[in-house]
Amino acid sequence: MKKIRLLLPALIAALAILAGACSSEDSDARDLAQQALDEARAARSEAAAATADAGTNASGVGEALAAAEAGRAEAAAASAQASSAGADAAAALAEASAAGAAADAAAAAAALALATAEGSEEAIRAAEAALAEAQAEAQAAQELAAAAQSEADEARTAAEAAQSEADDARSAAEAAQSEADEARTAAAEAQAQADSAQAQADSAQAQADAAEATIGVSDLLDSPTSIGPRTPLSATPEPGKTLIWIECPTPGCVLVGDGITDAAAHLGWTVERIGHDLTPEGTAGAMAQAVAQNPDAVLISGSVNAFYEDSLATLNERGVPVIDSSSVNEVGGAANGIYGMVQGIPQTTAYGQVLGSWLVADSGGNAKVLVFNVPDVPVLTGFNAGISAVMAETCTNCEVEIVDVSFADLLGGAVPGLVVSALQANPDAGYVACGFGDLCIGVIGAIAEAGLADRVKLTGALPNAGDFGAIAAGDEAAFVAAPEYMIGWRKVDILAAFFVGDDLTEAQTALLPMQVITPATTGIVRDDGGNYIGVADYEAQFLARWGLG
Repeated sequence: MKKIRLLLPALIAALAILAGACSSEDSDARDLAQQALDEARAARSEAAAATADAGTNASGVGEALAAAEAGRAEAAAASAQASSAGADAAAALAEASAAGAAADAAAAAAALALATAEGSEEAIRAAEAALAEAQAEAQAAQELAAAAQSEADEARTAAEAAQSEADDARSAAEAAQSEADEARTAAAEAQAQADSAQAQADSAQAQADAAEATIGVSDLLDSPTSIGPRTPLSATPEPGKTLIWIECPTPGCVLVGDGITDAAAHLGWTVERIGHDLTPEGTAGAMAQAVAQNPDAVLISGSVNAFYEDSLATLNERGVPVIDSSSVNEVGGAANGIYGMVQGIPQTTAYGQVLGSWLVADSGGNAKVLVFNVPDVPVLTGFNAGISAVMAETCTNCEVEIVDVSFADLLGGAVPGLVVSALQANPDAGYVACGFGDLCIGVIGAIAEAGLADRVKLTGALPNAGDFGAIAAGDEAAFVAAPEYMIGWRKVDILAAFFVGDDLTEAQTALLPMQVITPATTGIVRDDGGNYIGVADYEAQFLARWGLG
């Protein structure tokens, strides 16, 4: 008995140590379970991020689906691992519980031994009951621990299977990614081939456009042969008529006036010139002066009839015809007093169409053109529209931009600087076009001074004497020429038909002869002053029509 008493303290100490160990195992199990839970949450977040990245970055549906499936599989694997860890924790807790139950049974056994040693029957019975209860609890705890261990083993097996599935899904995702990369590469190569094919098609179209335009322009490289109206008048007009020419300040207007004066002289008519500055006030004043002189006819150019409507009404009341040119005024005859128009919108539109065809041909179907326009000269709208229409209808790769300058810019010599500024602002532009030669005075020198001569070609309509020299020297590229001097003759021709009572349709509607002037053009007919005449025997044709030949 004494020996048993001596063993009790050691046994109790051992039980205390065992209980402490069980408590430590319980804490470790809880830590393990918490760590597994944290890992599961992190895995789910990673899987969600992977799924989002797949949806955002995948270039194809298959790639996105594979990446998402891999993310879901990894999430399932992480969840399974968390469940396995939880099962391990539960098993550990069950083992700890079993150990605690075993400790309780040992303590009960010790109490029974002590009661037996002391010989107390009551104590012995209580100790035996406690021992039996403790042994039963220990047995139950051991069975629970065994079941928990079995579940932990199954959870580990499931986690390993889920991880295997995740690995397979990730491999499938990588394969899908590889296929998507190959598909993108193939698509990029196909796009490059398509771009190349389109570029070749554009080039072929440009060449076709240029070839077609060349055919159209080739007919206008030779000198024209007809003045336009050729039907002889029913009679020769009577001499003694007095004409007044309202002359604008440009060199072209002066040349028209020379043509009027020379043509009228053949009919025995006299011409008086009244200058004006093309302003509303200047035009109105010049026309009022003409009314005061009571002529047989008045000839004007380039002005809007609203500037001189009162004078026009007075002249119409008197039966004095007005013959216009280079304007947008309506020819109404007795309805408004304007009986004829030379170089109106149909003519300037033809200039633009011819020049547009030349631009398409010269550029190989890739012309970028700046067309300079003077809004104060409304008849230029025909020139602008003619170029634009040809480019739009026949040249896929051509571009046209209209650049406005004022009449004050023209008279003040500011146009060359404005042209250079526009070219610098449009570095792709390779052509400049002017609706009449006087608009381009000084431009070619400004282009050369700005260092743009190798890039830009100067073109236009109605070249002046300086333009012909520049074209011959290769400094200017091409102009559509029509004899401005002949405009004067054609205005007199309308009056000749009017005064003999003939129909004016042919005289009013026939276009002026045109010719494309380039450095290669030959057979150009000009007068002693270098002005373009075009038709070598123009004078003989007019005189024959008037019965003077």
